[in-house]
Amino acid sequence: MGNVEWHRFPLGGQAQLEIRDPRGRRAGDFGYGHGDIGRTWVICGRERARARRRMFRQSEPAALFTIALCSMWPTVINTMQGVRSIPQDYTNVAKVLRLSTWKQFTKISLPATLPYMFTGYRLSLGLAWLVIVAAEMLTGTPGVGGFLWQEYNSLIYSHILLCILTIGVVGFTLDRLMGMAEARLRAA
Repeated sequence: MGNVEWHRFPLGGQAQLEIRDPRGRRAGDFGYGHGDIGRTWVICGRERARARRRMFRQSEPAALFTIALCSMWPTVINTMQGVRSIPQDYTNVAKVLRLSTWKQFTKISLPATLPYMFTGYRLSLGLAWLVIVAAEMLTGTPGVGGFLWQEYNSLIYSHILLCILTIGVVGFTLDRLMGMAEARLRAA
């Protein structure tokens, strides 16, 4: 039961960062790429379909894709709300002081958006944890989800309750750790 697939957190997060819209922008990019940064290769539809079929024949890439897809939306939506909630006065002050784009981003946009971003991160982390457990249940990989599925099929209720408590404690611990990271970042 103790074999939790921890490597899925960073891999799912990396996949979340690499998800792009049809114009080639990554999720979270503020504008179109400058120079070569925003350019992506255009792969014809048939090759893209072949790549998808190859990728999803295995359970691991499918699980990572599902984790990334499910966990990215709270972060994206909360960050967008944070950017929208920046007071117009802040933007006007930046124009009057003639701040560069980088200064405006680091001194105004990021500090005003950070609480919203961390709310999204906390929600995404909790959602990713639940999706990891569900993916383990579906794919049969070892971990809390796989163990829970085996015990459910065996009708061993004490182990099922233990799994549910473990899932809750790990989720609570992850939330507290993210809260501590947010507090440290605010203090800095």
